[in-house]
Amino acid sequence: MKFFEDFKNIQKELQTIERTAEGYNYKYTDLPTIWKKTRDIITKNNFIVMNEISDNAVTTIALHKDGEKLTSTIELNRDLKPQDKGSEISYYRRYNLSAIFNIITGDDDDDAKTANKAPQIATPQVKPQDVSKMTIEELEAYWKANATSLTEAQKQEVIAKKQQLNDKI
Repeated sequence: MKFFEDFKNIQKELQTIERTAEGYNYKYTDLPTIWKKTRDIITKNNFIVMNEISDNAVTTIALHKDGEKLTSTIELNRDLKPQDKGSEISYYRRYNLSAIFNIITGDDDDDAKTANKAPQIATPQVKPQDVSKMTIEELEAYWKANATSLTEAQKQEVIAKKQQLNDKI
């Protein structure tokens, strides 16, 4: 089981890689840095890494000298411009390589801080409706669908309009 032994050796030798690149309000480890820190460990343990890029996916293949292989595939977004597609391909190559060899980036303390933060839950925003033209049925449906998301002013507007319509009956 040379394949297993070589893969196990890679796991033993790999160390956490520091995040040095910045973008989109967070730090990350870019593909060239990951490859620089892992290439020698991977190749000395009888693996080579290849990438196949098709119209719809990026597949990374780690091929062992005995013919065994490990693969990771991520589908591409078909709606991107060519410049954005290049960035997406680099991003997926980085994630595929990290997934295959269990490459960890960042520092444990930073990851723990992020993991312990309370999740931010977005409150849905209700688009203001012209309730002055709604029927009672429309007001009730609007209220039922949006009651938890309406601002206090929107609630008061719906209540006032419903009262006005009830008074006409």
